[in-house]
Amino acid sequence: MSDSQSPSSGPRSDSVFQENLKDWVRGHIGGQTWEFPPNRLSQLLSAKTRKLATTTQTANTPPIILQNHHIAIDTIENYDCYIDTLADAVANAQNNFIERRPSQCLRSTYGDERSHHPGLVKFLNTALDSCKAGLGNEVQQAIYKELKFYVWDKPAQDGLDSAHPLKPALAGVLGEEELDSLFWIPPLEGRGMKIPGEVNGNWTELVTHAATYARVLFSATPLRQYALVIGYNPKERAMRFLVFHRGGLTASKPLELDSEQGQKDLILLLLSILTWKSLADAGFPTWCNENESQVHLPAIYSTPVTMHSELHHSPCIRGRAAHVYYLHIPHLADPTSAAKAVGAAPLDEYVGPVSHTQGPSETKTYDSGRSLVDVPSVENTTASISISRDLASTESPLSATRSSNPIRVNHPLKPGDYAVMKLSWIKVRGLGHKPIEPELLANCGGMFGVPRHYHSFLAHHQDDCPTTNHLFLPSDTDQTTRWDLFDADVTPDNIPEHRSLLGHVISHAGHSLESAPDFRSLLLAIVHAHLGYYNMCQMGYQHRDISIGNVLMADEPIEGAHFQIDILDDASATRDVRLNILSLCKELNISNRCTGFVIDGDMAVDWKFCFEESPSHTGDKAGTYQFMSDTLLEAQAQELDYWHSPIDDYYSFYYVAQWACICSPLNQPKDSWHLEQLREDVTRGLRARASLKVTGFLRMTLERYGALLAEARPFLRDWYRALEMLEVEWEKKREISAVAFRSMADHGLQTFLGVACKYLVVPQP
Repeated sequence: MSDSQSPSSGPRSDSVFQENLKDWVRGHIGGQTWEFPPNRLSQLLSAKTRKLATTTQTANTPPIILQNHHIAIDTIENYDCYIDTLADAVANAQNNFIERRPSQCLRSTYGDERSHHPGLVKFLNTALDSCKAGLGNEVQQAIYKELKFYVWDKPAQDGLDSAHPLKPALAGVLGEEELDSLFWIPPLEGRGMKIPGEVNGNWTELVTHAATYARVLFSATPLRQYALVIGYNPKERAMRFLVFHRGGLTASKPLELDSEQGQKDLILLLLSILTWKSLADAGFPTWCNENESQVHLPAIYSTPVTMHSELHHSPCIRGRAAHVYYLHIPHLADPTSAAKAVGAAPLDEYVGPVSHTQGPSETKTYDSGRSLVDVPSVENTTASISISRDLASTESPLSATRSSNPIRVNHPLKPGDYAVMKLSWIKVRGLGHKPIEPELLANCGGMFGVPRHYHSFLAHHQDDCPTTNHLFLPSDTDQTTRWDLFDADVTPDNIPEHRSLLGHVISHAGHSLESAPDFRSLLLAIVHAHLGYYNMCQMGYQHRDISIGNVLMADEPIEGAHFQIDILDDASATRDVRLNILSLCKELNISNRCTGFVIDGDMAVDWKFCFEESPSHTGDKAGTYQFMSDTLLEAQAQELDYWHSPIDDYYSFYYVAQWACICSPLNQPKDSWHLEQLREDVTRGLRARASLKVTGFLRMTLERYGALLAEARPFLRDWYRALEMLEVEWEKKREISAVAFRSMADHGLQTFLGVACKYLVVPQP
């Protein structure tokens, strides 16, 4: 699957969605399932340090940085793995374990799966005891030295992402005391899940359940590199270590626990976990101390920056998993404040989860926009963040990110300022697919309708170790490691998804269009966002992912740059169109005070590259499917080559507005059934039916559909018909070039502003 096709946010807690959770997981992971020999996986799990690059011909690959991450694929050859230095400890532990005849703990295959749980737990804990004995005193340095498995098989005390609490068969936690309660995000005195375990006689079913646990682990600690689940198949008496990451699943080949080799392999993999001496070794970021709400961005500010609150959370396993945080630059009145900020916190201490409404399943990292809430008051410094205190490293303070200086800083951040940080796992597509978002934000940030951009960086979870999933993936051509688990078609789209964690810091956030206080405010924000999109087009970029989560509004106007079009030497065929755009903007009283913004740039393209530097480029399809044009969806369904054009983005703006009008809480009809059905249509895959109701001639009364939708419907109807006429004109030409696309952007903006004026400009008496 491509980025535009892989769903990211999971089902809501509604019963119908909960029943479909397993189907969603299978489709979500798709064909991105791989299996490695145990010795290879043990190296990947082991604590490791990156080898220093040299200038000789045998040099190792230099550290991956922002400028080269799209072409540099990290490999295990770049690392010294600590497990490789423990040959004697591994052999001693293996011999100790085998001498205990551990397979006697395992039941034969009769009986239900629950009957295998006690013996399996005894088997695993015996293996851990042998590992600790093999390590000797060195085990005292392991952060998981108290790891122990327990039979659980009942719901945990908490659920995440609006899902019902899950009930893993086994629970790997820290501590010897009897396990009477279990949390994914435990309170101060609770015990938290470290390594879940699942038992099932069918690998497909087992992995499906295990994936739901991994999804919750990622939500509990969003910036971790991977989530580990142990799976046991009693019919085969085989175990797998299941490593879920942002590119899918990488598992160990089955460990046959009746065999001596299988038992040795189990010891090797468990010992790899016991090599973790810091949380960075376990794949957690040390540049971000989320339990204390701190992040280190040295290119922007010399001391840790406060993570004031979580604005956006996209629960998923595979995909971009976008996270957005509201940052506050601290005042340094207390000279010890920086030292306090990076101090370690006890393991298993947590703050409460953020409250948000889960969005529907979709094609792109996305969370219905409802979690993109308005910025809280500055006094609310105890904002809830659903992140474990485990992320506070007990070994070292926050480390600097290995990233370049900002491409452009419009003005320096200073104590007391606020900003927004977005983090997402961007797919590494190789030469010819350089991610454009950092460049787009740097060149367009601060223009009307686009937030100011401060900095972009590639996250490193410890010194010189980039936060990627590269090590858990085979090469693009290595099909011997493919685990055909979900019967997914093996296509070019199923090559390994190498992803890197990229961060962007921008000047401000907003809230969802759904929460607009009235229709006029909503429409004005959409006008301003259109101008932001057009500004990107003026700079040669096309956004290609206009969605409810990427078009935001602010209650109070934010002052910035004036909207302008350079037409002094414009000899193009659309010069008159651009002059008319400026005239319409004057009629709409557009100034430098902006309430609507376009954010994000994950799917953006640079027209210069597409049409000039890469003439063989055939175009592709991108976006969030609830907001993609019908033509784009049809091309995607039929796997046709298709140039995603500005007309598709303008249709996306329409569908964003339609969604916001239908989902607005201002709609409070007396009979809510009809509105609820419309909301079901627009959010859960029947958008065409919703659009037919909104734009057709069916009577929609205030009593059935609510106030805001009733007021907005004439505008939506006029706008949709104007778009259809614009599309007809475009189909007559269908010219594929940067000039043609810019012309289409001109005509599309003129068309929209003309419709908007009818509803925003008060006629003069």
